[in-house]
Formats: sequence, C-alpha cells, structure tokens
Amino acid sequence: MLKAGQIQTLKVEQLSKKGAVLTDGEENIILSNEETPKGTKVDDELEVFLYVGQEKRMIATLKKPYACAEEVAYLKVVSKTKFGAFVDWGLPKNLLIPFSEIDDPLFIGDYYPVFVYLDRATERMVASTNLAKFIKNRASDLIEGDQVDLMVVKDTTLGFRVVVNNRHWGMLFHSDVFQPVKLGDKLPGYIKQVREDFKLDVVLQQQGFRNALPPAQETIMKALDQTKDGFLPYYDKSPPEEIKKVFKMSKKLFKKAIGGLYKERLIVIEEKGIRRK
Repeated sequence: MLKAGQIQTLKVEQLSKKGAVLTDGEENIILSNEETPKGTKVDDELEVFLYVGQEKRMIATLKKPYACAEEVAYLKVVSKTKFGAFVDWGLPKNLLIPFSEIDDPLFIGDYYPVFVYLDRATERMVASTNLAKFIKNRASDLIEGDQVDLMVVKDTTLGFRVVVNNRHWGMLFHSDVFQPVKLGDKLPGYIKQVREDFKLDVVLQQQGFRNALPPAQETIMKALDQTKDGFLPYYDKSPPEEIKKVFKMSKKLFKKAIGGLYKERLIVIEEKGIRRK
C-alpha cells in the first residue's frame, strides 16, 4: 500500500512517456521523467518519498525530506502568511505550520523543533511546534541499556530535553554529557533509566564499565600518542572538570581506564600524571 509521508522502496513495473511506473505490488504511481534516473530498467528498485500534491494527487520523488510523517525535526522558518508559517524541509515546496499548530511566536530565519505529520482532513503534510500534543510518555518496551535515537529540543538548567525515537520525552543531564551538544542535534543514545511515569533518562555512552572502558582507554592512549614525550599531567587526583574537558569522560571512568592500562603495562602512573611505556 502506498503511504503518503513515507519513504518506500518501489519496483519499476514499466517505463512510459510520462516516466517510470512504480509499484508496491498493489498500487502504482508515476515517477516523472525529470526524476527518473538515466539507465533505469524494468524491475529496478527505487527509493522514493510519497506525498500528496495538488488536487489531492499522490506524488513520488527521489528527493528526501528532512523528516517524514510522525518524525521530529529542527527546521528553519522561511516565510509567514495568513495561513501560518512555512519551514524548509528539504523539498522544493516548503512545509506549512498552520496557525492552530503554532504555540509560540515564530521568526523568519530561526530554527524550531517541529513534529511532522499527515493531516487527515486535507491529506497534506504539515508540521506543529506543539510537540507536547504528539509526544507522550506511555508504557513501551524500552528498557535500561536500549540504544535509541535522540533529537535535542530544549536546553534546561538540569540538562537537555530530548525526544526519544520520535515518541517519548527524555532528559540528557548535563552531568552525563562529555561532548558538544546543541539544539537540533540528532544523536544515538542509550536508556539510562525508565521512570515510574515512563519518562526516560538517557546518556550518549553505553552504561557499565564493561562497555565503556575500552573506548575510554583508546581515548587516553591516543592523547598520550599526541604528546612529544608520551606524558600527560592528569591522574587520579586531577579535578573532575579537567578530566571532562580534556578526555570527554567522567573522572570515575578515567580512573578505571588508567587502572586497566596500568595493569596491561601500557602506562605508568607517576606522581603528577601518566606516561606511556
């Protein structure tokens, strides 16, 4: 079944004067001659985005939007009209945020997190800045340690508010961040904790030293390699802030890492730092 607002892989059923006739086995749609790649043959498979255009007609395009239906994206406002605001979503025709879906003033040239969806009344793709209307924390099969997709949507005093898998609210605490993070970032992450209200605490690194230690050791060894004499003035007494700034890891993980490197006889721990053997 052809689904508006989604990327689908369709087979070329035949080539016509108008373009390539694509099929999912049940329905057909034409990809225009302008977009059909040269050398396309019958039975080739093409990945296309489907959306409803003028006269409620389904259109296929090889161009990919920044977000499909039921996804969160960080998009730039390019114009405003009496109908609402339009954002650039990667296709020639900009995406409308209807006035009814704007919860705060929007300014041309600024970026905002939006939820992209298919408006069933018009069968057109639209967006909303009212994320709370669509993002709900309900029971799910997510558990501690699961890898997830994150979209950073707000910076708070505690940390970054994120949308998890386009479905749930999550919090990435500042104390768990060891790399540059900014609004609009799409990042892989991991579930740190599932709260009783099903809200999620997330991190950017796998939890548990069994998973995190080898990359931490590699980071430290690379840093030592970049020095002239194989020495770094950081050790188990160094301030946590310095460790976080230099190595992008917690002091606890740093101590575990250098302990492991010491046992493997790759480094020596001196009075004021560590040195590669």
